[in-house]
Amino acid sequence: MWFWAGSASDQFSSTAIVGNPALEAQTIANLQSWNVTTLYGSYNALIQSNPAAVQAWNQMLTAAHIQSYVLFSNTNNFLPEDWNAEESEVLTNFVNFNATAAQGAAFVGVAFDVEPDSFAGTTTRLSWDAASNATRRTYLTYFLNMLQSSRALLNANGQGAAPMETALATWYATLNDTIGWTNSADVDQWFALLAQTCSRVSLMAYEVSSPSLIISDAQVEGSLLGSTPRIALRSTLGVEWTTLPQFWQALEAVEAQTSGYVDIEDYETTAN
Repeated sequence: MWFWAGSASDQFSSTAIVGNPALEAQTIANLQSWNVTTLYGSYNALIQSNPAAVQAWNQMLTAAHIQSYVLFSNTNNFLPEDWNAEESEVLTNFVNFNATAAQGAAFVGVAFDVEPDSFAGTTTRLSWDAASNATRRTYLTYFLNMLQSSRALLNANGQGAAPMETALATWYATLNDTIGWTNSADVDQWFALLAQTCSRVSLMAYEVSSPSLIISDAQVEGSLLGSTPRIALRSTLGVEWTTLPQFWQALEAVEAQTSGYVDIEDYETTAN
């Protein structure tokens, strides 16, 4: 499940929950009731401003048998000019944080929610929507290179065993007018390298409410990724679902039909 930072007044955000015993206890109870086994947590400046609170939170997750990943989600970080900033965040908020954490208080792994297709553009780079198909293909090279450099950074700093996760849209592999893939071999190679780099890839099967269509949408990329993928669904009401029970029914159907786990976007929309 994704666990996002927000304002201190938002009782469902990580920055309001972590360090608040009552909200922490309720959150742990919610996660256990939903059978959540991994949490992708975004904590913003809290990791540096109050590391003791984050370490205590990780210990509670460990005691509840929930793996705690630290989540990085700056969309611009896939750009080469932003890699230094991204690597600095990984060093500070994962490697250095873990170096001072007691057993059970460290982050287990690193998660990324850096989606090139959400890139809004900069003064020197076209947005995804405005970019040509060829430029979008270049953006995917940058994205893969960012993940590869992050993996190398972890390996070089004593974190070679730490798992790494990324989120991905389900339509990247399609040979159509959206991305300028050279051919199917180009697609296959990109996904093979992604599977070698990441321990887990969350395929965001959004905009669809039928379990069979959800599975179908993720099937192509899932087959290209081998053992690394898992389907992700969002619990937001008003798009795919009208009620939370409808969401849970679909999630359980997808897990039953795939014999795999589903990732949930996100804590706030599920708990609220």
